[in-house]
Amino acid sequence: RGDALVAQDKREEARDLYAQSLAKLDVAAPQRRLLEIKLMDAGGTVADPAAEKI
Repeated sequence: RGDALVAQDKREEARDLYAQSLAKLDVAAPQRRLLEIKLMDAGGTVADPAAEKI
């Protein structure tokens, strides 16, 4: 859904969806890096998962 929202120039909504998906995804998941790239492309920022565990 996030990709479709980006295509419709609804970056804020896409950013929210990417961030929600990233929060649910395990830090070791192979698709995590792709999701981080999509989030950053939509204008979001990615927190360091190691910093979140402290």
